Amino acid sequence: GWTFVLNQVHGASPALRALHHGLWATLGISGGMNSYLTPSRAAGKAPHVDEHDVVVVQQSGEKTWSLLSKAMDKVVHEVTLSAGDVFYLPQGVPHCAESVGSNPSLHLAISVSRAPLTGAGLLAAFVELRGQSGAVSRETAHCIEATRRLFMRYGG
Repeated sequence: GWTFVLNQVHGASPALRALHHGLWATLGISGGMNSYLTPSRAAGKAPHVDEHDVVVVQQSGEKTWSLLSKAMDKVVHEVTLSAGDVFYLPQGVPHCAESVGSNPSLHLAISVSRAPLTGAGLLAAFVELRGQSGAVSRETAHCIEATRRLFMRYGG
């Protein structure tokens, strides 16, 4: 099978841009939006694990999501989404999805990165922001992320 993926789809329309901005301004954490179009009766991606939480918003068609064992060798639970359904998939849960029925499936995946809320993320923000006041620049935000990754590499 195949899936047509449009990454960072929030840049494609004012409505999606407003949703993206509203979510991240309200929650204060980063993430993105991707759109997945899969033909009928097809699995577009192999079983995998995401490093972020995902909120799936089924736009059209139907898709069955299979939640897998940690070894990804057996299905633990299945849920089928129809247009208008919303599904929360926590970070680290092995899964795959397949469109069902005679129509293609279209869903929006909203990713939510919890990395800034980890001990390493909070420590990195503290280290980079100490002594600063006012708005955080893009450069400082990149420094915080680089420091967080460094802390994570050493057990943060």
